[in-house]
Amino acid sequence: MRLFLEKDVDRMLFKKQTKPESISSTLDKETLLQGQIPRHIAIILDGNGRWAQSQGKPRIFGHQEGMFNVEHIAEVASNLNIEAMTLYAFSTENWKRAADEVAFLMKLPVKFFDRFAPTLMRLNIKTEVIGNIPELPEELQDAISRIETMTAGNTGMKLMIALNYGSQDEIVDMVKKVANKVKDGILSAHDINKEIVDNHLLTKGLPPVDLLIRTSGEQRISNFLLWQIAYAELYFTDLAWPEFKEAAMYEAIAEFQNRDRRFGGVKPKK
Repeated sequence: MRLFLEKDVDRMLFKKQTKPESISSTLDKETLLQGQIPRHIAIILDGNGRWAQSQGKPRIFGHQEGMFNVEHIAEVASNLNIEAMTLYAFSTENWKRAADEVAFLMKLPVKFFDRFAPTLMRLNIKTEVIGNIPELPEELQDAISRIETMTAGNTGMKLMIALNYGSQDEIVDMVKKVANKVKDGILSAHDINKEIVDNHLLTKGLPPVDLLIRTSGEQRISNFLLWQIAYAELYFTDLAWPEFKEAAMYEAIAEFQNRDRRFGGVKPKK
């Protein structure tokens, strides 16, 4: 198998795209806004490759369509006044995939971020990338720096994209940072609490995750935001990520609104 070159990314990323289908369910934005909207939604973007293969197309086609769906769902979430959304795009375990697929995945965001920038600015979305950034290719690191700098002043929804991310690594790094502050006398062990932990994670400043969505039928967390999802509602759908459109997002939020969130307590009887 040959490695995919930059021209392959250009050919797939800039081909004409079909507009996402309009919602077919009875749910709409106004109905959802009458209920509680999750402040922070996290999504595990699963099933791109399998979705493409089910249509007789290469796995990279699914990854390309998945990237376009990031733009679509970001706009849907922004229009619902969601405060933050974190998307799991590439895990630390994904390096185990075939070399040509990984090479394509490293090229794809470079082109996509430039294409995505006008939408982010129009929607006032602030974008950051979390994960082990120094281990990514230099070209991708430069693209990340550009998109973060460009959107730094935006005051709308915060869009976090997890690339080369693993929650266990994040927690280990947090422990090291806090331990070093204790060693240096900046903190004492008695100072350490949940707020201290929150402030040393990559999602510092974001509210806890209210709703975690995973696409493509798998029902695992897969090392994603393990601390941040402590009280999140979990929602699993058989739709692959490229199929997860506006109607599917509305249905997930409607399900969230129907959940009885007690946070360990008991609601008083009416």
